[in-house]
Amino acid sequence: MADHTCKRFVNAMRPVRAAILLCCVLFSFFAEAQPNRKDDKGRKQGEWMQPHEGTDIPAYRTEFKDDKPVGTTERYYKDGSLQARIDHGKSGTDRAEIFYPERGGLMAKGNYVSRERDSTWQFFDAEGNLKAEETYRKGVKHGISRIYFEDGSLSEKVTYAEGVKHGEWEQYYPNGNLKLKATVREGVTYEGEFTNFHPNGKPMLKGKYTDGKRESSWYTYKESGAVEVIHVYREGKVVSEHPQNGEFEKYYPDDIKRSMHTYKNGKKHGPFREYYRQGEWRTEEAVDEFGNARPVQRLYGTQVMREGRYYEDELHGEVITYTEKGKVKKREHYEKGQKIK
Repeated sequence: MADHTCKRFVNAMRPVRAAILLCCVLFSFFAEAQPNRKDDKGRKQGEWMQPHEGTDIPAYRTEFKDDKPVGTTERYYKDGSLQARIDHGKSGTDRAEIFYPERGGLMAKGNYVSRERDSTWQFFDAEGNLKAEETYRKGVKHGISRIYFEDGSLSEKVTYAEGVKHGEWEQYYPNGNLKLKATVREGVTYEGEFTNFHPNGKPMLKGKYTDGKRESSWYTYKESGAVEVIHVYREGKVVSEHPQNGEFEKYYPDDIKRSMHTYKNGKKHGPFREYYRQGEWRTEEAVDEFGNARPVQRLYGTQVMREGRYYEDELHGEVITYTEKGKVKKREHYEKGQKIK
């Protein structure tokens, strides 16, 4: 009788033990699933979530193992749209994607090492076009960076060292031709060869920098490729000017025109005018196309002193000399530098 009663008691307790065991399992499961949990050593474990202040919208979600993020971290804007996604790599390199607000497209992507930008980062506009590629080391620009036009063609390429421009620097026109080719030192100082180009690809300005100052001969070119003028520099200052092709004007210290000569292949060739040092600047009111009035300065009372033509650096043809009041003083005729009587 006693044995029978005992068996009945054991059978009756089996459902109770099963229920207790299930409760323990469920408790253990929910304890493990609880977010923002730390273990007995104070290390973050499992899912962590932090809402935006005053809302239930998560600011971020991430997964931790022994205090280190694993898997994928996601950050959100206050409207709930995805702001960033970071995939945590086992080697310590995290791959990140950053998005525009309001469920926009990809804004940037690249790597983080020790929570600092590293290697190549790409940046996109709101339409998804690649706008720039920048190289980073320990969170600062280091290496080649590129900027692109809207059509994807290269606009600029520059080398950085420890966050400042240092090395080769190139700029391009939208047609793909070079606009600038130079070398920059420590962000602000040009060094070595420097060239600006016309849109047609021909040089516009060419010379050399030494310790950030223009040095030796600098060439200015026309779009045709012909040299327009050569300036000679010493420690950043012009010491001489050598016109080559085109019209060149010179002025008195008070900005009154002194002369205009035409050059070809480095020689005076074509019409010229020389002026007396007379005239005055007057401030007048001018109205632009939008009806806005603004002050402008105009020069009055100038007078040509002599005019004529040159042929390969020699007077050629009629040369007229005037008085200070504008009357013809004399007329002379030249044949390749020789005055004809």
